[in-house]
Amino acid sequence: MGAGISKTLEKRKERKDAEATNKLKNEQHEPDKVHQTSSPKADGLPIVEATVRSSAMSCDRGQIGYMPPDQHDADVHAEDAMANFPTTSDRKDMTSPKEHSEDTTIKPTAMSSDQGHMDVIVSKPSPEEHIEGVNARLHAMMSPQSQTAATTSDSLSPIAPAKLVSACDEGLAAKMRENETRNDTRDLGNTGGSHIFTGASNVTIYGGTFNASTNYVYGDNPSTAREHSVLSPADRLVIVKWLSDINFRAFLADNLRKRAAKTGMWIFKDGKFVRWKGRRKGVLWGTGMPGAGKTILASIIIEYFINLAKEKGRTCVAFAFCRYTEELTVEQTLSGLIRQILEDHPSTFAFIIPLYEHHTLRETRPSQTELLGVLNAIASSDLFDNTFCFIDGLDEAKSNTQFDLLDTVSQLPINFMFMSRPLPLLKDHVPEADFVDIIVQDADIEMLIEDKLRGMKALAKLLEKDGWREKVLATVLKKSDGMFLVASLQLDMLRSCMNIDSLRKALDCLPSGVDAMYSATMERIEAQGDPSVVKRALTWLVHTRQPLSMDELLHAIAVYPDTFKFNPELLLTTDILLSLCCGLVTYEPRSNMVRLVHYTAKDFLEPYLKREYPDPHSMMACTCVEQLLHHSLHVWINPDPDRYDDEDSHEASYQKHPFVEYAHKNWAPHSRQSISLPIPVGNFIRQCRSFIAYDDEGWSYPECISAVHVAACLGFHHLLHDWINPTHRTAAIFPPPPNFDIKARTAKGGQTPLILAAGRNRLETVDVLLKAEGIDPWCADNDGWTALMYASYLGYSDIVQSILRFRDTDCIAKYTDGDTRASGGEQAIIGVNITNRDGNSALSLAVLGGHAAEVKMLLGVEGIGVNQLTGSGATALMLASQNGEKPIVQLLLRHENIDVDIADPQGITALADALTRQHLEIAELLRVHGAREPSVDILEKELGKR
Repeated sequence: MGAGISKTLEKRKERKDAEATNKLKNEQHEPDKVHQTSSPKADGLPIVEATVRSSAMSCDRGQIGYMPPDQHDADVHAEDAMANFPTTSDRKDMTSPKEHSEDTTIKPTAMSSDQGHMDVIVSKPSPEEHIEGVNARLHAMMSPQSQTAATTSDSLSPIAPAKLVSACDEGLAAKMRENETRNDTRDLGNTGGSHIFTGASNVTIYGGTFNASTNYVYGDNPSTAREHSVLSPADRLVIVKWLSDINFRAFLADNLRKRAAKTGMWIFKDGKFVRWKGRRKGVLWGTGMPGAGKTILASIIIEYFINLAKEKGRTCVAFAFCRYTEELTVEQTLSGLIRQILEDHPSTFAFIIPLYEHHTLRETRPSQTELLGVLNAIASSDLFDNTFCFIDGLDEAKSNTQFDLLDTVSQLPINFMFMSRPLPLLKDHVPEADFVDIIVQDADIEMLIEDKLRGMKALAKLLEKDGWREKVLATVLKKSDGMFLVASLQLDMLRSCMNIDSLRKALDCLPSGVDAMYSATMERIEAQGDPSVVKRALTWLVHTRQPLSMDELLHAIAVYPDTFKFNPELLLTTDILLSLCCGLVTYEPRSNMVRLVHYTAKDFLEPYLKREYPDPHSMMACTCVEQLLHHSLHVWINPDPDRYDDEDSHEASYQKHPFVEYAHKNWAPHSRQSISLPIPVGNFIRQCRSFIAYDDEGWSYPECISAVHVAACLGFHHLLHDWINPTHRTAAIFPPPPNFDIKARTAKGGQTPLILAAGRNRLETVDVLLKAEGIDPWCADNDGWTALMYASYLGYSDIVQSILRFRDTDCIAKYTDGDTRASGGEQAIIGVNITNRDGNSALSLAVLGGHAAEVKMLLGVEGIGVNQLTGSGATALMLASQNGEKPIVQLLLRHENIDVDIADPQGITALADALTRQHLEIAELLRVHGAREPSVDILEKELGKR
């Protein structure tokens, strides 16, 4: 891959490999406790996680056996265990467990419940007769390697996931460790690892109950499996932070801080609530109008169940808060729920460890299905009598997230409770749900008023006169119309009353309804001395791209309104800003986050504030770039030239200057959302000489880049067009940067603007660059990657199409010894068959990326190297076959020049790849197209490598 991306991944892998090596060296062995976890392969094989007592263990490609300690002495060698593995014919007759005999070593089918052990048998599937033969021969092949290895329990590490190496000699152990990180695709990245069940599809487990979910199998009682946990608190913290960085507990604490004492108690007497609480699986859905206090009520209910779980035990509680400002995905929400369960119940780490090991090895994230599997396994286990999950603010989530969250309800044995405003379109999605109307009780409103008055000393003193306290209560109760939000804002309006006369006038003018309340509040703000700072703060909160901390917001508004330049002397305090905002802004001290008082405030303020800022994103973009200029990030100097980035230095800068991180990661998206490119932004890009660029999704290009590269990778195609084709007018506004060159390469990665734009799916930018005079689309970076390769591997169809349409006679002459008479088809294939340093072409990379649409486009190019070999000797067909990409295999087989029998240097063909990875449908397709059957020796060799 390109230097920018690949070298960063390589360095991370080196660090991880070094850490893993050191950890293995320092592990303390527990002789009688063995924890074995096998990491899943991409072809959907299972994980089995178990803790057993064992004195000896044997391992090979086809079977795994654990011997109970009382069945054999501790010095039994691996060869003895190997001799007792059943043959293929034996396996066919296995229908039930048999008792161990006293004088035998191990019978993989045996199970004795009183001995507290289990035997795991993994049998090789036999859809083809010769595969069965390979399995038997593989035992004979590997057994000599294990004859010298004593398999005592002392040799087994309690934390050796997917590394059953202790039963083998050092040579085989090294081979298995090497295979653990073997590249499954042969050509690209750390996408695979060795699997102890490789090639197995029929798995028989005697003893215990197991719950299967997707590609993972979980034992029925992880508390016994983890009775003596091998995870230290530090290890658990690492896993928890990997799983989710969302802390819903902080949201809960902030919500509970806002509640008035003794409010919300009515819900615990509601008949539907009581019935739901007594079930093991059910759905309760609370609905109410905006401002009815649903979130506070949900927090009160959650606190109740947390306390109940502490008292009774065997009750699992998890919760999530959906906020319009954060727009969490289903995966993020589920991860947050699982994180809480792990934190509260350490024994449940057994359920997440297989997922953690699988994805950390591949640097990927768990899918929605996998996370559902973990939740299902936890809730189905015998750890808990009841599991309760609460999701508040469902109406504030994205529509697709709403549907997906509701879909989880029917799949999980969990009691769910949702809170939202009425959602008629979703009501029928959960037909089994009981609905509870969230209607504010007068008593709760009175308690809210009393609670808020305790913080308004002057007003409380004033209300002691002549029954005015009762008058205020009655008026607020009537005009708040059952909404906590309105009642709270109404009391804020009364806060400034200094005498009975002003109080009477304020009560008479007290607005009813949410919008009327917001309008009245903005009138109060406008009447203040300088409302512009409040409007800037509200604009930031309405249009922010991510939740803001109070420190970030204070720094964002501490600028001169005409130049947007930051001045620390303009900083306000938290209390002053909250007072100026008159209740429209709420601050959560525990999380240090600041947000609008309610999502309905955003609906009101967005059109209102456009009077002040008709192009709000322009104001925000200018504020961001002025912050970056203030701290000289446009000419950032990397303190370690051997590294492509320096995250620690950036983090230190972010902590010292609170708004810099937001500005660094969001200035470009705000700029692109502006009506037109703000001049300060254009000037900032022009000044960039050594800049770390962040993208919309938080992606960063890990090399300091100059102005033309910044504009290309972040998608400022209009600016690039003006630089490439300057006119008198555009040159006056946005003059090209010094030494402007559209073919300039980055200092270390050697990437051109076109390569960067293609790698970030900037179609308009790619089109602008392809029209520039002298552009070379086949130019490669230092790792040999071209723009077409990036687009093909990443699945950017439109960009692949644009590059394939490129025609330029000067460029053609460069690659055809000066001959410019090439036909249209010849012009298109000039660079399509170029390979990178790993020997991959655009076609093989499209296959590795699993992108059938891009493969189809490339196969349509005349002269495409459909049989071209990669650096390891694989063809595109072989790669597709081993990765199980059936649609791509079908496309390749339709090509008139395809050769199905090409073999790599080890003699492995596409059919051999398909068979050894059990992609049987692909194997059948290859046979239909005349593929030769591989020999048993070839299959054995391929299986032995894995």
